Amino acid sequence: MTPEQLTIAGRFARAASLRGLPLLLAPIPFICLVSLVVKYRVDVPYWDQWLLVPYLQRAYEGHLAPRDFLTLHAEHRPVFPRPIMLLLARATGWSISYELALNLLLALGIFAVLAWQIGISRRLVGARGSNWALPVASLVVFSPNQWENWLWGWQIALFLNLLAVVAGVALLARAVRRWWYLPAAMVLGIVASFSFACGLIYWVAALPAVVARPPEERHSARRSLVAWLLVAAAVLAVYLYHYHTPSSHPSVRLFLTRPHELAAYVLAYLGSPVSARYSLYAGLAGLAALLATAWRLRRMQPAESRPLLLPYVCLSLYAVLAGAMTGVGRMGFGVPQALSPRYITISNLLWISDLVLLSLLAGRHAHAAGVPEPDRGLRRAKAASAAGLAVIVLCSLESALQGVPFFAAEYHKRILARQELCTARDVAPRSIYPPQQQQGEVAVLRRLHLSVFRKGRR
Repeated sequence: MTPEQLTIAGRFARAASLRGLPLLLAPIPFICLVSLVVKYRVDVPYWDQWLLVPYLQRAYEGHLAPRDFLTLHAEHRPVFPRPIMLLLARATGWSISYELALNLLLALGIFAVLAWQIGISRRLVGARGSNWALPVASLVVFSPNQWENWLWGWQIALFLNLLAVVAGVALLARAVRRWWYLPAAMVLGIVASFSFACGLIYWVAALPAVVARPPEERHSARRSLVAWLLVAAAVLAVYLYHYHTPSSHPSVRLFLTRPHELAAYVLAYLGSPVSARYSLYAGLAGLAALLATAWRLRRMQPAESRPLLLPYVCLSLYAVLAGAMTGVGRMGFGVPQALSPRYITISNLLWISDLVLLSLLAGRHAHAAGVPEPDRGLRRAKAASAAGLAVIVLCSLESALQGVPFFAAEYHKRILARQELCTARDVAPRSIYPPQQQQGEVAVLRRLHLSVFRKGRR
């Protein structure tokens, strides 16, 4: 080969290696998370998991009825998670490790759907370097700052809810929609609603994707809207049947007299994935970044703006409305309660949307899709997007590292509780047992040889 050919081949090899680097980095957050969960998992029921014991008892005695699956759990109706947890418990002697493994698999499914959507968005924009959105999204989805969910088997409900929401939005936002997309999205909405209470928000958050169709499909959009609203009304009617607010929770009417506290709660809820200390400002910044980036991309990609922006608008709307719904029920506990690690899994949707849209804008080709634009304006937009992307990545990385010590702290607390549980007669330690419950589940577990009392437990 000539020197010129060798130079060209070398440049091509370097470019190919850089393009492949994001794919190599993307699995690292998941691998690190799995290692943390394996190291710090404790095989003992924790908090709400004790509420599964009466259902296990009825299942072993053959008295479990279909209505038991529809029973309220706080504000939730875990129709789908409850039988999954019961089946896992029956099959494994209620080994909590299997529940944690399922949480990880569900989170992996969430990331897979997001990666699929990111690939579609990249092709629409033709953005160079936007494949870096993949490892960054992986960092956010698998961040240890959600340590409470990673170590708690009961959160199968939350992960199942989020997987259904993300998959449903991804189907509805497709530019070319097949006939089965809408029914599949409705089924996913039912799964989301009857897994976690915030799933009811899905029917509102996904509405823009249902009605946003091209002018020539206006009649089809009307029929889709009618069908969507009818199914949503039916789901809500079933959900509210014999519904009651838990007596131990604050009044849901507080937001009517203190709307400013609700707004602060929602902003803290949204900002907590990147900054617990400055969560209110972070929430404002995340919303501003989403609006500014979406507006800019819509101007630059008018032909593809609908399928490009819809999934991220719907996912962000879900995060905002979920924060508002949680705030209505929880703001009586105080605004700091919005910083609970368990909520980060949902509020992450805003930051994933920000990261993807910023990366698409930062890596967009000049004059892509034949849309002329002044080079100076494009350069400024790309520079601002790159800067915003760097800030969010650094804050997300810092938040992830801050979550790691909680794994060890929670491990030591639960190890002590497990030792106490094994030596106690019929009393569960208060550190892992809901205080408002009556003691008695320990005797059931001992009699059925489940959890810490199962035979051959290692």
